[in-house]
Amino acid sequence: MNADGKMGVGGSPSSANYQLRVEGSAYATGSFINSSSRALKQEISELPLSEARKAVKALKPVTYQYKANPDEDEVGFIAEDVPQLVATNNRKGLSALDITAVLTKVVQHLQTENETLKKRLDALESREP
Repeated sequence: MNADGKMGVGGSPSSANYQLRVEGSAYATGSFINSSSRALKQEISELPLSEARKAVKALKPVTYQYKANPDEDEVGFIAEDVPQLVATNNRKGLSALDITAVLTKVVQHLQTENETLKKRLDALESREP
């Protein structure tokens, strides 16, 4: 634990720039929960579809191996390469919840668009020749 009360596991305490930093893998039998209550937030506004679509288009999924664990293949993103909308301040990590929110917005729009297109197709197919 460093002087600021931040703790590092598997690394030097001085490298802990979060309340808890783990160098290597962590395992939990429960869940990791991000606080998300309205009571903790301010200036809440709907994510514009145009921003979400732009971010999704810019995401580049990759496969990789961590240098510390080269025997295990991973799938994900490179923190330095993600769009600003889902980037962390230091661009060293990712928030899965941010990416999930962007993907949800785009999928919701695609679902609505798909339903509209299906109705149009049904109408076209039901026309008499």
